[in-house]
Amino acid sequence: MRKQEIPATALIRRYIIPPTGLNHIALHRMTIVGEMGSGKTTLAMRLAELCLKELGYDNVNIVISPSLEAILKKLDERMVQFLILDDPLWYHFSRGFDKERRAQVSKLAVIRHIWRRKFKKTKGLIVLITITQYYYALDPFFRNAPLIIFKTVLNEPRDRWLLRKLVGMDKYRELAKITFRMFFKQDDNAKSKALAKPIGHKPIWIKYSLPKLEPEKYYVEPEFREREGREAILDEIDNMIIRMRLEGMSLRAIAKEVNISHTAVFKRIQKLRAVSYTHLTLPTN
Repeated sequence: MRKQEIPATALIRRYIIPPTGLNHIALHRMTIVGEMGSGKTTLAMRLAELCLKELGYDNVNIVISPSLEAILKKLDERMVQFLILDDPLWYHFSRGFDKERRAQVSKLAVIRHIWRRKFKKTKGLIVLITITQYYYALDPFFRNAPLIIFKTVLNEPRDRWLLRKLVGMDKYRELAKITFRMFFKQDDNAKSKALAKPIGHKPIWIKYSLPKLEPEKYYVEPEFREREGREAILDEIDNMIIRMRLEGMSLRAIAKEVNISHTAVFKRIQKLRAVSYTHLTLPTN
């Protein structure tokens, strides 16, 4: 059977471009899932670029950040707010966060009202794209987005199970082949395809070209504050520890993965708990 393929422009028109005569503030949510280096941010920038071309550069505000607070500060009066939460580990994992996590997700759920009150808006569109390397661990607000786009399969067993449930075994196997070509055959063409699952519709393949937009132009760094005389500077090992700890790995298992002692892992977790991201609740034993 011939694959059902649609260009990204068609997907944009159906979901991201506001309809003619929009008379309210709409929030359109999308989640892009895939391994690191699979082109998730590239896809998001391509969608942003098409939105700019369709609506005009003066009408679209693009913001990229892993921090919700940084994004909220960059909202403006333009008709379309194109917001990209880039791998937001700090706020939105379904494990490891309690009141603070719920408070952050609640802000996203009422972002339309925040925008309306701040700028006296009565109509417009907020496009909220979440980019993530995980699926099962996501808060339901993101996991149940009306449009989910998978760039790769994932190795975590629960992720694999959920993905097969969502897209079916045939599409899953096709995506697995694309994932293999992407990482083990260095096939850049594999990065130009993705599997979209719109709510209420069967999965569909999308193809897209590379964007000309540079994400750095729109990126907003999270605000780090000094706490207890210590500056919140995180390195790659810290980020790896966060991911593995949130996945439930023990200190000794993490130490083996990052090639440092488990005592050093413990000290790094203590440091992470002391930085300004007090939303993060990492077990220390």
